[in-house]
Amino acid sequence: MSGISRALSFAVTYTLTHPLQVVGTYALLANPLTRTWAIRMIHATGVGVLSTSRATAVITAEELVAPVLGSRAAVGGSAIALSAVGGAVIGTGISQAIWGEEGARQALTFYGFNAGAGEANYWGSTEDPGYFNIPGNSKKIWEHYFG
Repeated sequence: MSGISRALSFAVTYTLTHPLQVVGTYALLANPLTRTWAIRMIHATGVGVLSTSRATAVITAEELVAPVLGSRAAVGGSAIALSAVGGAVIGTGISQAIWGEEGARQALTFYGFNAGAGEANYWGSTEDPGYFNIPGNSKKIWEHYFG
């Protein structure tokens, strides 16, 4: 049996025993975004890569993940989102450690979540200054300690 007839026999047998994989591979090959990934996976399987999971992870990262996450917009957006979420988590944790459950509810309300602490008070008034009312908060602190 020649090499071509063995390859053809294998292809036919594999197609009959694994129809979903064949259809899925065809769909990946038809899509220009996943074509290179599919070709590399077929090649890795064909040459009998011993550590298939490692090869899958490397090929997937190189062909599908890196082009998307490597863009400047994705990196910048990820950095902003991560810092916002990190700040909210740390701020809520510190508020809970210092002021307990009420402090955690106030912090979550500040970050825009409905935590049962009422409406967020961002600017407020002279009598009840909000989070960002620096003159009002300074006056309130001054009157508390020195007034």
